[in-house]
Amino acid sequence: MATDTFQTRLSNIMGAEYYPSQRRSVQTAVLYEANRCLNSRYSALRPFQRKIALYDCAVDLINSLTFIPPYHKLEIMFRTASGKVPLSPELAWRRMKLIDREISKVIVPGVKPFMRGGKSHSAAC
Repeated sequence: MATDTFQTRLSNIMGAEYYPSQRRSVQTAVLYEANRCLNSRYSALRPFQRKIALYDCAVDLINSLTFIPPYHKLEIMFRTASGKVPLSPELAWRRMKLIDREISKVIVPGVKPFMRGGKSHSAAC
């Protein structure tokens, strides 16, 4: 059985294929995972360091995704697909905060009924 990592889960969800139209979806998943990985370390960092750490962690996660061709990996952290302007650490931080708020308000309440009875994530899915 394959190791259960962020990379394998994202690959399984996407069918191990990447299309440029999935850029923002991958960016969202990567920013959320980068925040989850760094959450316990933020208290030791200054605000500007948190933003840079989040951005760098997101870029490292993107580079670890083997199912995305190298020439598409750079595009994932663009502000917009058509503008080709790189996402700044400040904007990456703001997007991550918005993602975190939306997940807390919309997704988590909708998932709670499926998690009753002590079911694991895998069992609920």
